[in-house]
This record gives sequence, structure tokens and C-alpha cells, in this order.
Amino acid sequence: MKFGVIGISYQKTSIQKREGASFSDTQKLQLYDELLDSKILQAMSVTTCNRSELYIVYEEKQQLHQAITLFVKMAKTIAREDVFVKTGKEALLYLFEVCGGYHSMILGEDQILGQMKTAYAFANQAGACRKELHRILQTCFSCIKQIKQTYRISEISTSIAYLAYTYLTQQTTLQGKKILLIGSGEMAQLMLMYLKDVKADLWLCSRTLAHASKLQEGKEKLPIVPFEERYSCIKDCDMIISATASPHVIIKKEAYPLTEKEQYLMDLASPRDIDETIKDKNHHLCNLDDLQIIADEHSKERQKRMRLAYGDMVQRVDSLMEWLCHVQVDKAIASLQTYSKQQAQHTYELLKQKLSLQPHEERMMKKVLETSFLRMVKEPILSLKQLQEEDQEQYAAMVEQLFLKEDDICDIS
Repeated sequence: MKFGVIGISYQKTSIQKREGASFSDTQKLQLYDELLDSKILQAMSVTTCNRSELYIVYEEKQQLHQAITLFVKMAKTIAREDVFVKTGKEALLYLFEVCGGYHSMILGEDQILGQMKTAYAFANQAGACRKELHRILQTCFSCIKQIKQTYRISEISTSIAYLAYTYLTQQTTLQGKKILLIGSGEMAQLMLMYLKDVKADLWLCSRTLAHASKLQEGKEKLPIVPFEERYSCIKDCDMIISATASPHVIIKKEAYPLTEKEQYLMDLASPRDIDETIKDKNHHLCNLDDLQIIADEHSKERQKRMRLAYGDMVQRVDSLMEWLCHVQVDKAIASLQTYSKQQAQHTYELLKQKLSLQPHEERMMKKVLETSFLRMVKEPILSLKQLQEEDQEQYAAMVEQLFLKEDDICDIS
């Protein structure tokens, strides 16, 4: 079994291209079906505001190439050269790094681990996970939780929502301002948490009233604006923060109210929620890419702690790699043993037809045949167990190819 990851990097790919690779749940289900047609039975698609990646467990190199083709085809806005591919230990280490926030815009942020767990749950519900992927992901999540607690990495709050809050406080005072928050997901919930102690006039807008009402619980002074009335509310606002999961722009230039009022617009969505042409001298627009500057300022202390934690992570990856190698070997050994029993049974049936034996003689013949055929595969089994890790997978695959085809039953008649 081999492990690999296919994806696009927010550091090397523009936000325009990333938007096309922001897969909806429907697209993910379609991708899982197409992967299944290519005999790739284990996969997890991850889509966040800054990344789109596909993690797979596969057997043949050709399957990896097919997965790359399907990923690019589904994304539409990207080409093959926009995609990175990692396999083996490099891919496993990358998975751990992603879950630990090593590749996030906000170094070491906690939000990505929750997003990865959500992606795992969705893939599992879609029937795209089996033994190997379960073991890999559960080991990864457990490891990241442990090192976050041990090295207290999460003490330094640097989530995207926190960076957005920091950016706004650096630009202007929030006290006494009218702020419209559009969205009712995790990002909106985090923004509400950071804004709760600000003495501002806060309004919540969501396409889904039930979600907005849930966020409103326990907040007496949080009126809800119907989604279709968002433009009417915007004209009186000092700040508009948008963080929805909409696949298209929800605040358009042509519908935006004409006003000379100075406004700060914060777009925390991918694909983007706010038409970038709205930006002018009175309308200050900030999106995810703009927040990178602040992210750099917050990362130094986290870098120090995460360097200390990295060694623990590598040890867990090494253990997983060893286990993956043994999975392939154990499969080959079990198949060899099954093969020998099948051959013994087949030979026994043929001899039983040709020879006139007493019941006790038949039992003795069957036992001798089973022992003899098992002895025939004993040496290959011992050799597989004694190989170095880097050679085990290759030789196990060779054994399966040479001896373990379903139709390879000796005919001695």
C-alpha cells in the first residue's frame, strides 16, 4: 500500500485559480465515485479557504496518475503544472505538517485540524475510507493533539478570524461602529467571539435563518438581517465582514449602494464573497491574501515551539511508514498461505478421484499435502520477513504478481 497527496499551494497559486479548486460536497462525492472507478478505494478530499488537496491510499503508480488527472479535471481552473504531488514518507510527513498548521497562512493555527477532521468524517460517510486511511488519519490527529498540548502551541492565538480582527483594530477603532457580519459558519462564529467585548453596533446576516438563530443564542443585542436585505443594511455600515461558503460573489459592484461613507470590507471567504472592484479610496477591501502580512508578524514564537515539536511528529511518521510496509508484506504472506491451501485442496480432490483410499488414508493424504504445500511457500515467507523495509513492499508486490493470481491453480490431471 502506498500513500500520496495531490494538491495546490496557496503560496504558489493565485486566489483566482484556487477558487476553481474549491470543491463542493457534491463535487467531492463525484470525485470519490470516479476514483472508485479507477480502483482507488481510499481517499479524502480537503477544501479550505486556502487549500484544495486529495489524500489517497493506492497500490499501483498508474492509479496515482489517474488520481492526478481526475483532480485537475474536477478543478477546471488549474493545469497539471499547478499541482504538487508527494508520495510515501514525504506525503505522510506533509499530512502531519498540514494538520499541525505547519503549512497554514497562520503558522500552527488550530482551525485546520478541525477542518481535516470534518473532511475525514465526510469521506468516511461517503465510503471512501478503509483500514489503512483510518489508521493514518487517526494516528495523525492523535499526534497533533498531543504535541499541541505538550508544547502549548495554541496559547498564541493566530487564527484567520483573529488576524482579521487584529487588522481592523489597526486600521480604525471598532468602538461605536456599525458592523455587519455575513455568514453563520465556523469563521463567523470565531469573529463573533472576538467582537463580543467590543462596544459596537453588531448585525448578523445569513442565507440560512436557522444557522443565524443558533449563533444569536445568548446574544440579546444581535439582530439578524435577512440575506435579501443585505444591501440595504450595508449602506449604513462602517464595516462589512463576509465569511460565507457561497460558490460565487454575494456582494456585487452593480448592486452596492452608492455612498461616500468610509467603509472597511473584510472578505474571509474562498471563493471570494466581495467584488474586488468595489475597492476605492473610501472603501477599503482586505481579503485572505492581504492578511499574510499580519500572519508573518505573529509567527515567530510559534515557529520556535513548533520546531521543538517536529521531532515528535517525525517519530510517529516513521512508525506509520513501518506499519504500511508490513501491511503489504502481511497481505502477501496471507495470500501465499491461502494459495498453498488452495493448491493442496485442489491436488487432494484430483488424487481422491484417481485413487481408491480408505477414509483414514484420505485424511492422512490431505494432511501430508497441506504440510507439503505450506513448506513450499515457507522460504518465500521467511525471505519477505527478513528484507529491509525499503525492499519489502517491492518484493511483496512481486510475489503477488508472480504467484497469487486467482486463476493460478495447478492442473495435474
